[in-house]
Amino acid sequence: MNDVNWGELIASDERLRRRLSLETQSERDIVSLVRSALGASGATGLHTQGSPIADVSNEDLSEHGLVKASDTIRARPWYPTWLESGRYAVGEATARRTPRQTPRAVEGDPFYTSLLGRKNYRTDGQRLAVRSVVSAGPGDVLTCVLPTGSGKTDVFLLQALRARPRQTLVIVPTVSLALDLERRVQEMLGTSARFAYSGTLAADEKLKFRARIASGEQWLTFTSPEAACTALSKGLEQAATAGRLGLFVIDEAHIVAEWGDDFRLEYQTLAALRRRLEEMSPAGRAPTTLLLTGTLDQRGYETLQRLFPGRQDVLVSDQSTRPEPEWWSAKCDSEDAKRTRLLEAVAHLPRPLLIYTSLHTSPRSTTVADVRRWLTEAGYEALQAVAGNVSRRTHTAAVAGLRLSSSEKCEDLDIVVATSAFGMGVDIDDIRAVIHVCIPESVNRLYQEVGRAGRDGKAATALVLWTEADMEVAAALSQAKQISEELAWTRWERMRLGVARGHRVTVDLTTAHPRVNYPFSDANRYWNMQTLLGMQRAEMVRIEWPDPPPVGDDVDDDDLADAFQKQGSQIDVEVLQSDLDEKTFLKRFRDARRQVKAAGNASYASALELLGEHDFAAFCREREGASSVRTLMVFEWTREPGDIVVARLSADAFCHSMVRSLVGALLPVGSGRRDWTWPRSLLVAGVRASEVTVAPARGL
Repeated sequence: MNDVNWGELIASDERLRRRLSLETQSERDIVSLVRSALGASGATGLHTQGSPIADVSNEDLSEHGLVKASDTIRARPWYPTWLESGRYAVGEATARRTPRQTPRAVEGDPFYTSLLGRKNYRTDGQRLAVRSVVSAGPGDVLTCVLPTGSGKTDVFLLQALRARPRQTLVIVPTVSLALDLERRVQEMLGTSARFAYSGTLAADEKLKFRARIASGEQWLTFTSPEAACTALSKGLEQAATAGRLGLFVIDEAHIVAEWGDDFRLEYQTLAALRRRLEEMSPAGRAPTTLLLTGTLDQRGYETLQRLFPGRQDVLVSDQSTRPEPEWWSAKCDSEDAKRTRLLEAVAHLPRPLLIYTSLHTSPRSTTVADVRRWLTEAGYEALQAVAGNVSRRTHTAAVAGLRLSSSEKCEDLDIVVATSAFGMGVDIDDIRAVIHVCIPESVNRLYQEVGRAGRDGKAATALVLWTEADMEVAAALSQAKQISEELAWTRWERMRLGVARGHRVTVDLTTAHPRVNYPFSDANRYWNMQTLLGMQRAEMVRIEWPDPPPVGDDVDDDDLADAFQKQGSQIDVEVLQSDLDEKTFLKRFRDARRQVKAAGNASYASALELLGEHDFAAFCREREGASSVRTLMVFEWTREPGDIVVARLSADAFCHSMVRSLVGALLPVGSGRRDWTWPRSLLVAGVRASEVTVAPARGL
């Protein structure tokens, strides 16, 4: 493509156009958007006459990889020396929005086409998931692991449409996702009917929504865990008692698996809510349970099986690596070096982008506040910090800013700096890059967060910047907080003295042993709950349904979450082994703790392997005689004569083991397979690669 003028460039890029309409803009933001827009347009250069960047200094342009000659600006490819990228320009395919997905038509079933109006499934995995949920029976639990972009929404939506007027409940992790799903259903059905129950509704609308659930009129509901377990619980119980509740769906179910063993009461309560609704349903009319996620490891699947046991348990797993991201990692000698490299990356990578930090807030960690300060001091303004404790309003506003869907253009965002809590259930098509300034403590977290980028099927960039301190923090985070078996026994001895009704005991979470000075403290309640959760893992007890806290019609989503967390101090448990003596308790509790620790270690090791560091690098050198550390893996897809899809992996000598690590870590759970023979057929993003070509990056 030839050079473009300023008017042509802004006409081609909505983000740049909206930003320029503001009265004031940050020069840094504008220059970054110009580089981003140039890459997307495919233009070789920009004529700057009459543009606001005509007077930007050559030094400032150069920091963003732009070179000015006369009145024309050109974008230089980015070859950071600290990534040893060889002949590959980092993020170049991302800047050009190069398509990475290989379209593959999978013929749709007649019922799929007639209900959703689509001729084809997106993948074989989606077809299998749809067929499985359609054929599932009352009380069955179906776990579907489908990669981003493979149409998870269609799996439950088709069954909801088929089952009408029976009711479908879809529990999602964020209000923004509930509203987005509502919008998509409204557009597909051509209706203005309400499907999302959230704090954004007026009090009278909430009352009407709950009445429709109770009467059976509301055939589809999207809502949060807190709302399902509080405001909507009575209506859901009425629906179940009448046999009208047909499908119970949890989207992003890996959240339950990852957080269900910690003191996140709403996720524990989901399992109890589902169990209660099943028990209240008439014979043969219990709802089918559908658990949807993009990634799931063996430990996560076992957690879901324990929390959501079914009449039959069915697993559909199409986990696969995605072709959109380029994977990069770089070890930094210090926090200052990390800061310098981050700012260089932010100056060169296209917008919008996400930066993830650790949940840890000690001086050893790079926090959300640290990164925001670095970026602000560098002159960037179109950014938002989303720490783990921010309000839901802030979270929703950040999503709207990235999407450019806010009514106020001044609220547009190019960058969000966040902990892992941001992005769950958020479907933004055009995120172009994800940068970690930490080591994710699990391979699932790494893959989920990188998966926020490239959802439009176009190239994306994943970069991890880390220090030795980050490794120590990640190792600590990979281990769930667990109480020792001796202290757990001491606490259980006290708690089991609660009010007993047969095998059920009402436990007071403020119960204290003699060494606890403040029985009503959050810490005491936390460790009592940890004791019960550990016993549930060891199958000694089962946590039962707590009475929902009273909430008014005028509460918003943040108030609802607060009410849920301040729920009463009592909880019911069913004792599964009433003759527990100390010796048996200690052994079973200890065994369960060891399983959790081993699973955490394995997931953390997989994340390290993807970064090519330490033991993994030594392993590669030993197995393959390599001499340098891998920094890059790029998937290049071509379609050869005879309709053969060829995946060419451009990497250094470590690529064999890296691919084994990446794909091995994401193999279908339950397969038990971790051995690889190379080369072999490789399933990537639902495409079967009939041939794999490997070559050193510098030699191509």
